[in-house]
Amino acid sequence: MNIDLGTDIEDLILALGYTEIRRVFEEEIEEEIKEAYKKGISDTVQDLG
Repeated sequence: MNIDLGTDIEDLILALGYTEIRRVFEEEIEEEIKEAYKKGISDTVQDLG
């Protein structure tokens, strides 16, 4: 049985990196959605007013 630790470690780093990048990305998207939602409501209120 031949185990390539280099590849396993690279895969682990990639998986952890991907998870971290995804978490940050999701937080940014969530923040942008909140801002767009607030702006949308504000614009709608201004249009009605």
